[in-house]
Amino acid sequence: MKTMPGPQKSLTRFFKKAVTDQRGVIIVMFALMIPIMLGFIGLGVEVGYWYSKNRDLQAAADAAALAGGYEVYENRSTQTKTVADREAGNNGWDSTAGTSTVNNSQFNGTFPTGTYTTSYAADTAAVEVTLTETVQRMFSGWFMNGNLTLTAVAVATQSTSDTVACILALGSANGSGALNVQGSAAVTMSGCAAASNSTNANGITTTAGLTVDCLYSAGGVSGTATTTECASAKTYQAATVDPYLAIVTAPVPTDFDNCGSDGSNADGGDYVGPNADDTINPGVYCDIKFSRQNKTLTMNAGTYYIDRGDLTSTGGTIDATAGVTIVFGDNTGAGACGQIKLTGNSNINITAPTTGNFSGMAFYSSYTCDPNKEYDITGNNNSTIVGAMYNPNGEIELGGNGTVSGTCLQLISDTIKITGNGSIGSACDTAGTTSVSTGTIVSLVE
Repeated sequence: MKTMPGPQKSLTRFFKKAVTDQRGVIIVMFALMIPIMLGFIGLGVEVGYWYSKNRDLQAAADAAALAGGYEVYENRSTQTKTVADREAGNNGWDSTAGTSTVNNSQFNGTFPTGTYTTSYAADTAAVEVTLTETVQRMFSGWFMNGNLTLTAVAVATQSTSDTVACILALGSANGSGALNVQGSAAVTMSGCAAASNSTNANGITTTAGLTVDCLYSAGGVSGTATTTECASAKTYQAATVDPYLAIVTAPVPTDFDNCGSDGSNADGGDYVGPNADDTINPGVYCDIKFSRQNKTLTMNAGTYYIDRGDLTSTGGTIDATAGVTIVFGDNTGAGACGQIKLTGNSNINITAPTTGNFSGMAFYSSYTCDPNKEYDITGNNNSTIVGAMYNPNGEIELGGNGTVSGTCLQLISDTIKITGNGSIGSACDTAGTTSVSTGTIVSLVE
């Protein structure tokens, strides 16, 4: 048998060992796997970054929807997108890297066809915000083209508690004591709340006995009140909307022309009651004055316009329970409206009409009237009012030793001061009034 030469045999053995030797394979395989492992780790980190960015974008959309919702609530619909975009930016949204779409029926006029992405298109109070933001790819860019676009959608709308307000201080100056209950006042409100829109830290001040279902302040509350339905006064709440502003057509100056033309006036158009019971009819008056002890002035049903004059009495009873609205105005358009001064032993019993433009309104002054005009019912009177006392630029003051009550009584004024006694109810189902919804909040629904 022929044998292989020595060197050739050694070389053969070397190759056999090289083929079968597994030492170091793990290192080689690990080296080959490093790029793949780094890719998966990097992709995991990148996906986590995407989730973080999307979460931040959603938070920005949520904040924007809430901000826009409050603009709609405050009747500033035209500012909805501006405020929503600003709030989104304050919460981290980069407007240079994305887009913003804000939908609301009042802001847009009509819902944009095809762009409303949620089921709230029929809700006129709802604000939908859609934010996008573009992020650059990192590891995923090895096998995917283009940047990634993140999208977040949020919807906010209004929700209201079952609470209605009998007292609303509009507090336009945001001063202290827009709603002020003081002295020896003992005011009990049955089935309703009191609210102030003043953002002052003392927007509501109470130093006397106020018993109410709930107390809502857009600012703070100074003093204490007994709240029967809420655990305590609610401070720094959303403002309560004046419900009559949008639904009552304000009178025009010509409605107050020719005061005294109804034929029952004297003294240059003033009505001055005789020393006896009397009856008057709807019309335009320069003043209505009745001060006759133990006598009654009966006002037949209808609307009584008073041009730049006052409703005054120091004695006697005014019976306006047939369905009466007393409207103060100025036929020159300058806003020099009159006011109410019922003092001494005078009483007024008035029931508002339940239909028509002034439905539910016992006394009415418009926003065009000069500030600081008062609806002042003080003295020893004991009056009953069913309906709304509406003086949005002025003050309502109830005081004295008598009482002002009503099964359905609404006090709506810029400022309200109560120093006397009162029993105010909210049994308004048949009174023709419009509910003053309070405790309204704007919340996220999607």
